[in-house]
Amino acid sequence: MALLEVRNLQKIYKSRFSSVQVEALHDVSFQVEPGEFVAIMGESGSGKSTLLNLLAVLDQPTAGKIYINGQDCASIPNKELSAYRRNHLGFIFQDYSLLDTFTLKDNILLPLVLNKMKYPQMIEQLEPLAKELSIEPFLLKYPYEVSGGQKQRAAAARALITHPELLLADEPTGALDSKSSQSLLELFEYLNNEQNQTIVMVTHSVSAASYAKRVLFIKDGKIFHQLYRAKQSREQFYEQISNTLTLLASMEENTCKAPYTSF
Repeated sequence: MALLEVRNLQKIYKSRFSSVQVEALHDVSFQVEPGEFVAIMGESGSGKSTLLNLLAVLDQPTAGKIYINGQDCASIPNKELSAYRRNHLGFIFQDYSLLDTFTLKDNILLPLVLNKMKYPQMIEQLEPLAKELSIEPFLLKYPYEVSGGQKQRAAAARALITHPELLLADEPTGALDSKSSQSLLELFEYLNNEQNQTIVMVTHSVSAASYAKRVLFIKDGKIFHQLYRAKQSREQFYEQISNTLTLLASMEENTCKAPYTSF
């Protein structure tokens, strides 16, 4: 059974003050199997961030269904949504979303605190994760005292400490330098390959997408194309992704240049 199943998803935004409607997603369907690492790519405004918000159960679709481990996300009562997200999903955001008044340790432990876990159990879960992510020396520092890469690793630890079924990442390398980006993506690759962590990552970066096992291209609110890495090297997959994006851009340019025809 697929871990994530998206069926005929549609999202329409309506203005409260006019009849204008914007269809951000149209008839989007795909599946993610357990242990997959999927990247979602598209230009700004293509609908990829809207899609991620729906997968994160932060918003509701206008039509269509999202199933996680066979459960219809629309069936989860509103009062249980926060707990569901905390216990089943992990989130890594471009801006880290760390609390500046908390140490990195407290930020990481926050989901477990909200779950009312006992402190010795929290530390038991934290220690191996902090070691694995190489952030042990920084746990008692505040977010403003560490680098962007260290903040993003702390954000990753917070997302992973509940052992989520699905890890969602929204432009996770967008605020990082190239060295920190590579380090984070190698971490994702390790988690996926060695711990079978299922990951869905939205990105505009060809380099970031080349770490995934599959890339979905979204255009004008629709899944336009997909690529599988299979046995390709990361460098070969990078080139294939880049060529696909060039083709999509060329198609867009040709569409814009097409002469107007009256029927």
